[in-house]
Amino acid sequence: MMENQIGKVIKSYRLDGLIGTGGFGAVYKAMQSIVDREVAIKIIWPAFANHPNFIRRFEAEAQLVAGLEHPYIVPLYDYWRDPEGAYIVMRYLRGGALRDKMTGEQWALPDVNRLVNQICSALALAHRSGVVHRDIKPENILLDEEGNAYLADFGIAEIVGSAQENGNEFFAGMGSPAYAPPEQISGGLTSSQSDIYSLSVIIYELITGEHPFPELEDLSITELNEMRAKTNLPSIMDKRTSVSRVLNDVIQKASALDPKDRFADAMSFARAFHDASGNSGRVYSATRVRDANEVIPNPYKGL
Repeated sequence: MMENQIGKVIKSYRLDGLIGTGGFGAVYKAMQSIVDREVAIKIIWPAFANHPNFIRRFEAEAQLVAGLEHPYIVPLYDYWRDPEGAYIVMRYLRGGALRDKMTGEQWALPDVNRLVNQICSALALAHRSGVVHRDIKPENILLDEEGNAYLADFGIAEIVGSAQENGNEFFAGMGSPAYAPPEQISGGLTSSQSDIYSLSVIIYELITGEHPFPELEDLSITELNEMRAKTNLPSIMDKRTSVSRVLNDVIQKASALDPKDRFADAMSFARAFHDASGNSGRVYSATRVRDANEVIPNPYKGL
């Protein structure tokens, strides 16, 4: 790990505050002096950034992610790598991470529906572009001041994982595998259905106020493999009796153990959730996800 770098100037960016740290890097709030713009900079530790596998893949992955232009994908402004680490410059979102809003309270279904629409819309664009996120978790969903949700950190899980020796170390570096699908935990192939599974676990937690598998932290990776390969998400009706069986069926389908049994694509999941949660109005496309009477704000306004 690196020492706290608050106050340091890197290229044209002044690091003003530490947003958070993780197993493979830290995120700082920074000021880009050239255009007088607040940004967020993710710094990947040198131990990962200088690994041959990371070096080989970083630029190509960053270029791919930079091409994902969508209202609910956090835009990537700049990136580079040097011996001191790898740097990813993104839009700074003042609402923080979704994790900060998950306090054990059950969310209102219209608020969950809005988040599902926005994140599924972002995933739909990414999946059409051949990009699978592979690390959908509350820390990678960021919020603006109006509560709109944005997906961040595309590709980071895979390229950092490529700098590890085995799956056990990969998950130790990434933190809790609480949102990973069975096929990812077992080291199998991931796909767009893997992202749908991970999102369904987050949605379960928002609806019920509890993670479906609170015992995960006490399991070894072998025990985790065995448990997740054969354990479906519990019924949301066990924790929130007011929700419909149809809504529970949607969550169960999105989190099916076999990827082939999940929704074919992210927007199919969004439409099914929209209908099952009792929300009226049109079924939104991959680029129009807000309520029909609302105007989508320009995410770049004021930047």
